[in-house]
Parts: sequence; C-alpha cells; structure tokens
Amino acid sequence: MNCQVITSVSKYTKANLEMFVNSLKFSGFSGKKIAVIFTCDTKTLDYLDSEGFFLDFYGCKPVKWGVVYEGESVNLLKENVFSDRFYKYWKLLSASEPSSYSVITDCRDVIFQKNPELWLNQNLSCSHHSIVASCENMLYVDEEWNKENMRLNFPEFSETMEDKFILNAGVIAGKNDSLVDLCNSIYLTALAGRKQTCPKLTSTDQSAYNIIMQTSVWKERTLFSDIQGDWAAQMGTLAAYPGKIKASPSLLRDALINANGEEYTIVHQYDRIKSIKDVFERKFLS
Repeated sequence: MNCQVITSVSKYTKANLEMFVNSLKFSGFSGKKIAVIFTCDTKTLDYLDSEGFFLDFYGCKPVKWGVVYEGESVNLLKENVFSDRFYKYWKLLSASEPSSYSVITDCRDVIFQKNPELWLNQNLSCSHHSIVASCENMLYVDEEWNKENMRLNFPEFSETMEDKFILNAGVIAGKNDSLVDLCNSIYLTALAGRKQTCPKLTSTDQSAYNIIMQTSVWKERTLFSDIQGDWAAQMGTLAAYPGKIKASPSLLRDALINANGEEYTIVHQYDRIKSIKDVFERKFLS
C-alpha cells in the first residue's frame, strides 16, 4: 500500500532539517514527501525542493526573502503553528487516497532508522486498527510538562487525565481515511484550548490529541505503541526522567534498539540525550 510522509516547517533552516531528510532517504522510503510550509526562507525552500519534497503553501504569503504564514482569516485567535498544522494536514489528507498510509511527524528532532511504509504494511494491513499512536511511557500525573500543558489548555480535563498514559502528537501514522478525521478533530479541539490560554499560547495540539484518544471511537481504531515496541521511541521523557521508565532503549553500534534488540523505526527527540545525538549525527551528517 502506498505511503506518504508529511511534516511541517516553520522558521527552520537546512541545518535543522538535514537529519530528518537524510535519515528518511537512508531508510529506503520512496513514497511522496510533503513539507507543510509556514514561515520559511527561500534557501530552505530550495533545499527541500531539491530533496524531492512537495511544498504546501496554503495560508502563506510570498515576501522578498521567502514566505510568511498569515493564518486563517476566519480564525480570530492568534496563530499557533502547533495546532494550525493539523488544519493544513486535514486539507492535504482530504485530497489523498483514502486507503493509503501517511506518517505525520515533527522534523527538527525526528530521524528514521527503518522504512516506515514497511512497518505500516506489516502491522496495519491485516489489522482492524487504522491509526498508530506513540506513547511517551509515562502517566500524566508523573510528567510535569504535559500535566501543566493540560492544566493551562483544558483545566476541566486535568484531573480526568492524570491516570492516562501520555501520547505524543509529534509522531502519528495510519490510513488516510482515519487520519483525515483525526487531524480535523485535533484542530477543532485545540481551538477550544486556545481560548483558555490566549494570548499566552501553548502546545494545545498535544493536550487536544490526548483527550481525543481517550474516547472509545478512537481507542477502537488505534494501535498504541510504546517503548517496548519497534515503531517509535519518544526520548523526551526518557531524558527528563532517567531511570523512571523500565525497558529503556539502548544503543547498539549506530542504532537505537528496544529491549528485544529491535531497531525503532522512528526516534523522536533524539537530541535530548547527547550520546544518542552524537551517534545519529555521525550516521546521518557524515
């Protein structure tokens, strides 16, 4: 089944993107690559174009040095790239083949060790699941950043979410016919959170995503992958709470592996741990 990788670029340069771009190429991925553009200079746009990325400029205005993001004219709230990207993802996915796969990730701190299309074909093609969610392997009650983010954006849900495992909105994948609805739901829910925190805006998408994924309609459709699987390693919480998470990943030569010796397909927030960052930079920048 066909697969595309979608990411967002806002105020990044080539130096911020090389690890993502090179690792995806080295993984053997040959599907469509899409960069949803917010504010970006011409040199970076040219770099992405030369690497075979389709550039989506919806909501952007050209300027002398590149493009700037203006946000939605109908949206009276201050723009928030973290949340607005899901609106742009929704528009893209609405025009994509429903039965194909998409991988939606951050780019500055994400690398690929294996071809994500192969993993999705192996794990979703014969499954009733249509979404893959990546767990941070900690409960809300135990993780300060996520707990505070939930309190600021959705205070009425703070207590309810305390005993729920945190999911990371920076790595989401699945079949397009489900992802299109999920991205729409994340965006619309995030708008409600933005009303709480305006003018001080936080990552409303993360809180919105976690609230949505606790509903039965999404639980039934979702494969929840944690640190013991081989889909995605979320290194942020591991870096912030060393020793707290059991069965933590380890380095084997130039690869990050799980407790079963399997390479993760995706590693997110690899730059939070210097030893891992150094290994991957030697691998993907040399």
